[in-house]
Amino acid sequence: MPFLLVLALVVLVFFATKGTLDGYPGNPERCGPDNVPPWWPEWLPA
Repeated sequence: MPFLLVLALVVLVFFATKGTLDGYPGNPERCGPDNVPPWWPEWLPA
């Protein structure tokens, strides 16, 4: 059980700090800048 908790925290922190990897084009049709809700935190990549 502690292993899963640590793994989930590592994944969450990695996603929150790195977001989309550099050079990865992403998909602007699905999650463009106009599709981000106004309440979305700035520190969390969209």
